[in-house]
Amino acid sequence: MGRHCGDPRLRPPSADRRRPGPDGSGHHHLGLALGIKYLTETGFGIPHERPVARLREFLTAPRPLLATGSADFHGELLTAATPLSAAVPGAEPPVPILVAAMGPQTLRVSGGLADGILPLLAGPRALAEHIVSAVTAATEAAGRPALRIVAFVPGVVTADVEAVRRTATDTLPSYEQFPSCRRAIARSGGIRAVDLAVIGDEEAVAAEARRYRSDRGGCSPGPTWGRRTSAAPGSCSASRRTAEAPGLRTATR
Repeated sequence: MGRHCGDPRLRPPSADRRRPGPDGSGHHHLGLALGIKYLTETGFGIPHERPVARLREFLTAPRPLLATGSADFHGELLTAATPLSAAVPGAEPPVPILVAAMGPQTLRVSGGLADGILPLLAGPRALAEHIVSAVTAATEAAGRPALRIVAFVPGVVTADVEAVRRTATDTLPSYEQFPSCRRAIARSGGIRAVDLAVIGDEEAVAAEARRYRSDRGGCSPGPTWGRRTSAAPGSCSASRRTAEAPGLRTATR
C-alpha cells in the first residue's frame, strides 16, 4: 500500500480502478481522504461541500467497479458509469478501500462501507479511547466483520535521534493545519505533530510499534513484520517498519 490518500473530488472512481498496485502486481489498496477546505478550494477550485455525504457515495459507487470493471451509479453528488470496461488485466479484485477517518461522522460512514481506516498521527490513547471504539460500534451496527485499522505514524530508525528530531520538528508542522490531525494529536497527549513521531534505534521503533498494537484496545499481535525501506539519512522517510495484527496495522514511515 502506498503512502498517499486521494481526495475523492480530484479523481473519478474509474480512474482508481485503472491504477495498478505499487509493485505492478495488482495488489492495490485504495486510500481515500476528505481533504481540507483550504487545499481543495484554493488549490483546485473545487467546492468543499458536504464532504461526508460525498464520501458515502464514493464508497458506494466503486464496489462493482473494483470487483468487475464496470459500474452504473448515479447518486446525488457523484456519477460513476463505464461505457467501456475499466478492468485491469492481471489485477486481483476486490480492491480494499481504506479511509483516512478520525472524526465521528467519517468513522460511522467507514464502519458501514469501507474495508478499513487510516488514522494519521493518532497515538495509542486516541486509538483506544476514540477511534477504535467508534468504528467498531459502526461496524457492528452494520452487521459487518471487523475493519482493518492502519495507524500511520512518522518514524525513523536512526542512531542520531536529536538530529532527526530537529528535522521532524521542521517538516511535520504541515500536518497540524488539518483539524482532524490536531484533535488526534491532542487526544494522544501531544501538542505538536513531532510529539507523535517515533524516532530511535531499531529496537526502540519496534517496541513502539508493538505498543500501538497492544495498547489500542485489546488487539493481539500479528505473526509477522513487514518490509523495511531506506532513504537518505536524516530524512523523515528514512525507514519504515510495518507491524500487522488482526484488525490493526501500525506503520511508522
